[in-house]
Amino acid sequence: MDALWPMYEQLAITYTCDTSVDFAHLMIGLLDGGTAICNAAGSLPSIDAHLTSLCMERAGVTPTAMQALVAELAYLGSEGRTGGTLCHDALYMTGCGDDGCSSTLDLRDVTAWLHRRSALDFTCDASTDVGRLLYRHAQAEQFACEALYAHAPPREGTNLSVACSAIRGQARSEESATGPGRHGRSQICLEAKAIAHVHGAGVGLGHTDSEEVFETAAMLICFILLGKMLESLAKARTSTAISKLLTLAPPSALVLKGCWEECGGEAEEVPLKQIKEGDVVKVLPGAGVPADGLVVRGRSTVDEALLTGEALPVSKKEDDRVIAGTINGAGVLTVLVEATGKRTVLSQITQVIADAQHRKVAVQAFADRVSRVFVPTVVLVSILTFVVWSVAGGAGAISLDLLEDAGQRNPWLLAFMFGCASLVVACPCALGLATPTAVMVGTSVGARLGILVKGGDVLERGYKTAAVIFDKTGTLTTGQLEVSETHSWLDGLLTVELIRIAASAESASEHLIAKAIVRHHAALHSNSTQSQGGTINAMDGSATAIGTMISDLSVPRSFEAFPGEGLKCEIDGTMCVVGNQRFINDQGLMLSKEQEAQVAALEMTGSTTVFVALATTRWAKTLTIDDTGSGAIPVGGEVPLTLAGFIAVSDTPKPEAHAVVQKLKQRRLQVWMVSGDNERSVRHTAALVGIDPEHVAAGVLPAQKAVKVRELQGRGQVVAMVGDGVNDAPALTQADVGIAVGSGTDIALAAADMVLMRSDLNGVETALDLSRAVMRRIRLNFIWAFGYNVVGIPFAAGVFYPGARLHMPPMYAAIAMAGSSICVVCSSLLLWCYKPPHQQTPFIRRTVIFCG
Repeated sequence: MDALWPMYEQLAITYTCDTSVDFAHLMIGLLDGGTAICNAAGSLPSIDAHLTSLCMERAGVTPTAMQALVAELAYLGSEGRTGGTLCHDALYMTGCGDDGCSSTLDLRDVTAWLHRRSALDFTCDASTDVGRLLYRHAQAEQFACEALYAHAPPREGTNLSVACSAIRGQARSEESATGPGRHGRSQICLEAKAIAHVHGAGVGLGHTDSEEVFETAAMLICFILLGKMLESLAKARTSTAISKLLTLAPPSALVLKGCWEECGGEAEEVPLKQIKEGDVVKVLPGAGVPADGLVVRGRSTVDEALLTGEALPVSKKEDDRVIAGTINGAGVLTVLVEATGKRTVLSQITQVIADAQHRKVAVQAFADRVSRVFVPTVVLVSILTFVVWSVAGGAGAISLDLLEDAGQRNPWLLAFMFGCASLVVACPCALGLATPTAVMVGTSVGARLGILVKGGDVLERGYKTAAVIFDKTGTLTTGQLEVSETHSWLDGLLTVELIRIAASAESASEHLIAKAIVRHHAALHSNSTQSQGGTINAMDGSATAIGTMISDLSVPRSFEAFPGEGLKCEIDGTMCVVGNQRFINDQGLMLSKEQEAQVAALEMTGSTTVFVALATTRWAKTLTIDDTGSGAIPVGGEVPLTLAGFIAVSDTPKPEAHAVVQKLKQRRLQVWMVSGDNERSVRHTAALVGIDPEHVAAGVLPAQKAVKVRELQGRGQVVAMVGDGVNDAPALTQADVGIAVGSGTDIALAAADMVLMRSDLNGVETALDLSRAVMRRIRLNFIWAFGYNVVGIPFAAGVFYPGARLHMPPMYAAIAMAGSSICVVCSSLLLWCYKPPHQQTPFIRRTVIFCG
């Protein structure tokens, strides 16, 4: 190539606006160039043999054309028409002769095209490079002849006509050319092109076409679109939980018509949207439950894994509730529809997950601020890169070696390449994807494990949690309360009647203790009905009724509830007060020492006592307020309020409670128990589950639970509250992270930030551990996104090029940019390999540090 540049420069010297003169000079230069290429190829030992034969064929055609051109120049010189003007830029053919000359415009374009193409792509493979040069020279010679005939066709028999005939003549008889020396320039052109293709395929990308190509622009668009497609596919994986939930509900249901209670009714298949509350549907084995409802007939097992994370099927019988989207087992169930459409648990879960994935984490706000200034900053850096390299090129600071190593011949193109690459390689997408993709996968993983997370901000607060407060009843304990003892302190008041009165008063309450009392009455009532006059034994044996039928519950009137304390109402016209000891004391009733000792003995074993006071003289003894503290006071100045007795309710800690508390302590979290129950019972339960005595608060009202949360928050701690009841709602709302267990009330579930679809306390540890895994993944994504841009932009801008010869063409910058976004999304997808802590082996625990 070095031997060709002097010849190319000579081509730019002699433009005269005389078509004949210009054509003769151009064609002589092209023929000389082709000869120089063949001479250079002959000295190369590794040249393709077929190229040697092509050069020999070219040598048979060149002398005829060359003699005619020299003769024409001699004739034109005798007429004084051979003077020329030096071009300002020999490489790009600018400023040549008179810029107003239209007759030589095409000739000038031919030469400029040849110069640019010859400098574009050398592969260091001799056969490839020689083949391309011969191909381009043969094309240029044919184009020059076509331009001559287009502007000023020479007369037949003149020197110029003879020269073009020698070049073009063989092309017309190409099909019949078979012997050596008879191949025309078109044939040489095609064969040289084929050789360049064959050799270039083994060397790398190269340009072998005769047209201008814009591979950088094409590759940029290709790689960017490919990256976006792969990114979209990966992002779609992050929301698979919602997709799976949406496909759980069956498209139709079997609705029973007619007298289904007696004769089974006729089943009619209707679309899911046509089902309404009050319909009775039939769920066949293996079918999906179409709506939330109550089982009114049948027995089966139901797979609730995708909704609650419960691996084993759950047994269902009459009066049990089923959830839309769960899968029926081997039995047939008849279900009374209670909720459809958006009111089903499935729809609410789907909505919670969808909303959560759009709630921003606080760290995302930082990424948004960075992104707002990132793009204009990158544009300025790109412009500055172009300006710096352009100034360096204009000042001659860029050596020929630097240009050649970058595949460029012009410093302006080198500057443009670096400026373009620095603009393309910058990737704000990676910053924008770092948080939302991790949150989407994290909430989806939580849904798979039976944990509903209501927002990415919840995960961030869960990661920062320093203290966990547990409610006692129904949270740390099983919530399956049972009446363990009943005692009447009034002569003539049977314990079964005391149970009936208390159950009537508590029948409108949702508290677990109230439900236990009502359930106990129902069991006694059922037994008494079956025995038809048998013996009913009072719980403490203090009273026995022979042949007594237990009455049905009465409807409470003038009902007044005091959350966390008790209630007041009228039962059969009698004022009744039911509540804990503090509430009874507030009514002016005090326990005697004997009664206090009796109650204390039960509470020391973990029982909870519920006191009943009645304003009646029906069973009242003659009581006066004395130094013992027991007695009666007047109500309304007429009827005294008297302590009638107490009901002891017992509960047991959940099997996993102690292990969960210990694991939370191992994470250096403070574990508290805050309960409205009596102190002796609360401390007994705390000791069983391993909570430190100094972290126990008993007799706490619902509003005071929120105060306790604020107290810990005032110490600078991020607090998580775990509860299940109405009385926990204020604390769940106040806490930084409110966690409601799935067996809780609707109010508790609505107030919580996280919902455990199962009552398994391992979900608390899993929820906090998942929060940490997600936040670690977000931080790792940010480290990658920032690190990529910090390294990639200077690299693409050519900062390392002068010293290490490292540079990044724009097309590869596009690959890097797309790869950065894909890496961030794939990093977030690694959260799918997350395992709950209680399911991890020691090896998996180490692996999860990497996987999420």
